[in-house]
Amino acid sequence: MIILPDGMGMFQVEGVLKYNPLRQKLKKTRTHDEFFLILDIPKNVGLYYRYWVKKEFNIFLNPPAYGEHITVLDGRNPVGPEYLEHWNKYEGERVTINYTNYIYQQWKFCCLPVESVKLNAIRSELGFNHNPNLHITFGRMR
Repeated sequence: MIILPDGMGMFQVEGVLKYNPLRQKLKKTRTHDEFFLILDIPKNVGLYYRYWVKKEFNIFLNPPAYGEHITVLDGRNPVGPEYLEHWNKYEGERVTINYTNYIYQQWKFCCLPVESVKLNAIRSELGFNHNPNLHITFGRMR
């Protein structure tokens, strides 16, 4: 676990909801999922935190293959038929989220914890439970 200089802080950023975004840069066979939903985060968030990781720890991080984002639904579980009327409901909508500067590693990715009532409400509308582990993915280790 890594904590950046100045300790914990709570920040806000606005992103855009995207349903089933194409993920052309992925090397896996799952380049597209039927029920994949992300909040696309501005690139400058990733640039900033990748810079600090490099400066403070001399660890170079690649940007995520399809940009800085929060995975709301990972596409592995389908949305039930009774919830399909809510699919694509918020396409392109801007959502403001809160995040901390506490950087942690999940698999090969570096992440920032997120709090978002709106994203969890969308998950609920689609038949999924509250996700206390929402995070911004901003970097990938080599």
